[in-house]
Amino acid sequence: MKNLVTAFFLFLCLTLVFSVAGCGSVPPGIPTGITGTTSGNDTTPTFIWYAPIHAGSGIDYYLVSVDGGEWMNVGNVTTYTLNSALSDGSHTFRVKAVDKAGNEGDEGSSTFTCDTTPPSISSVTASSMTTSSALITWTTDKTSTSEVEYGTTASYGSSSPLNSSLVASHSVALPGLTSGTTYHYRVKSKDAAGNEATSGDYTFGTEGVEVIPTNHLVLTMTHDDASPGYYNGNVVDIRFTDNMRFTLDDKFGTFSGDYSYGGGKLKLDFDSYPAWTMTFTDATNFTGTEAGYADTGTYLWE
Repeated sequence: MKNLVTAFFLFLCLTLVFSVAGCGSVPPGIPTGITGTTSGNDTTPTFIWYAPIHAGSGIDYYLVSVDGGEWMNVGNVTTYTLNSALSDGSHTFRVKAVDKAGNEGDEGSSTFTCDTTPPSISSVTASSMTTSSALITWTTDKTSTSEVEYGTTASYGSSSPLNSSLVASHSVALPGLTSGTTYHYRVKSKDAAGNEATSGDYTFGTEGVEVIPTNHLVLTMTHDDASPGYYNGNVVDIRFTDNMRFTLDDKFGTFSGDYSYGGGKLKLDFDSYPAWTMTFTDATNFTGTEAGYADTGTYLWE
């Protein structure tokens, strides 16, 4: 009987010892939801995480490490801000929990990129100017947003709506401009990390609204063909209408098309016309000779 009682008490003691030891020997689990909360261009980023589901004997503190460096005790908190600036490039943040029994759990990690380099802007161009609009284009060496500041002075005063799409080839239309006006502009692009670049100052001019100084133009044609006599002295009678159309009568027939006039230059865009190289002269309204020609039937005088 005595031996039985002794064995029973020994069993109780061993059970108690192993029970206590067992509780204390189970380490905490892995912290979850490890996330950086600041932008990619922050060289001292802040991280947050969630406590592990299994806390062992209760979380006492957390250890954190960056890029395999020394583990640091940050206390029983679930957030940490780095106190040393990082270089540009890829980095890894690690965190693990330590319970009140001194057991360390397995680590969780988050890999992130630090980027403090703004986009490089190039090939800034204004094109497609009309009396009321222009198109601004540029390129960047990394994908980024698109925005244009513009105005009649280098202080700008207006800006295009921000296009948050990340692209390397940028295109922004500027509507609602004033005709015959010089505009200053600059472009801005921000990359995914939050680095913003701004170009220098550029200018462009909108087209002016000019009216051709006559609605009836009589020109004399000469030709540089091998047989110029057939064309020389051909009288060309051009009449202009309010809808920017013209009608041309000469000894070869009647032709029509669209015209435009600006900066003292007259442009005739024929619907169809023989592919001749011609020189027209008019002493009253236009002096000089043809300044440009294409086989599509476009002529320009100034």
